[in-house]
Amino acid sequence: MKNIYQKIKDIITQALDIAVPFLCLALVTQVMVGGKLGSWDPVGNLKSFGAETIIGIAAILILYHYIQKK
Repeated sequence: MKNIYQKIKDIITQALDIAVPFLCLALVTQVMVGGKLGSWDPVGNLKSFGAETIIGIAAILILYHYIQKK
């Protein structure tokens, strides 16, 4: 059972290691450009999450922690 939890943790960690840099790059690019990236609006998505639920705050904290870790 411990082995299964470790594998799940490893998969989640690897997925975050891939996804978070792309999300950070998209956020910075959108702030620099000033508009949506095609049909994707990462800043707007974080704002809507933050306005509706605690997920936005959690997402910002995860990004901050990830950036500080690197």
